[in-house]
Amino acid sequence: MNILPGLGRIVFFGQWLCAVLLPIWALFATEWLGAESMGMGFLVALMLTPLIAAGMLVPAALTLFDKEVRSLMATRGWYSAGVIVLWSLFAAYPFFSGFGEYGRSGYVPRITEWTAGAFSVDAAIEMQYLIAYGVLAVWAVVSAFATAGIIIGRRSRPA
Repeated sequence: MNILPGLGRIVFFGQWLCAVLLPIWALFATEWLGAESMGMGFLVALMLTPLIAAGMLVPAALTLFDKEVRSLMATRGWYSAGVIVLWSLFAAYPFFSGFGEYGRSGYVPRITEWTAGAFSVDAAIEMQYLIAYGVLAVWAVVSAFATAGIIIGRRSRPA
């Protein structure tokens, strides 16, 4: 797992900013993109945002234990790729979500509205679940890559 000087540096610094901004985007952007008022969803989003941000900071904090990464201020290749996938999933989430009760006439995901129904409500719901589960899976993989980087960094030290 080589350290990437260009992209790795962007990920090294961006992971801290994105850990805070992307959960806010994922949970609040649906309303910003034109959905009706969130109502009680606002309170749920307000409680979930710090928890998700803290969870996203775990892999970032793990990279600080990798001495090579910390000294070069650039992350390893596989970690960088995983973090970019994680960021992409968070960025896509609001487009497939909507507010209102599913199954009622008021619930219309943004993508369904923008495509005039070509992307069905059911397909948008499936994508929403797929993205949510994808975030969890990619987060676990990214955390494993960060942990592997720590192990590799300690093994490569001269005795």
